Amino acid sequence: MSCDYQHLNDLLVRAGIPLSPAEAQGIACGLAATGMEDLHSLWHQVLLEDVDPDDALVGECRRGLDVLLDDTLAQLDDEAFGLSLCLPGEEATATQHAEALRDWAAGFLFGYGLGGESLHRQPGAEAAEALQDLAEISRLDTETVEDDEQGELDLNELAEYLKVVALTLRQDVMSTTRPEKQE
Repeated sequence: MSCDYQHLNDLLVRAGIPLSPAEAQGIACGLAATGMEDLHSLWHQVLLEDVDPDDALVGECRRGLDVLLDDTLAQLDDEAFGLSLCLPGEEATATQHAEALRDWAAGFLFGYGLGGESLHRQPGAEAAEALQDLAEISRLDTETVEDDEQGELDLNELAEYLKVVALTLRQDVMSTTRPEKQE
């Protein structure tokens, strides 16, 4: 299932939460990549810390964010590797797509940093390189993205790379934290 970017963005804006849906999903993926136990609790604490939990708009937004988190976790753990990034629709400009990809990468790094203490090891060379790539993507100059066919291809390639990074880091940590099955 893919997210409804515009609907979730509207919920975030109305609730006064200064994140894009892409950044929120990036945070979820970063937290998930650490294999932390109580991911839902930290997710709510981080995303909703500066808003009134009794506000009806915040409650509606929280429900939307919970759906995003649950869908994202299910996709990350799906053996078919079907992660669908929460990005703006086709009507968005290349700059808006680039901003969402940049936000997603920044969110991932933030979430990974928050959950990093749950990692009982340093990331391997491949994971460290992927994290460095995410750091570079989080600094992407979105104004230089061309709004043409080549720009669209470049953004699609970048989105695919972000999915691979999220899935690879999640699988890496899960393979080292899950107990072996006894036969």
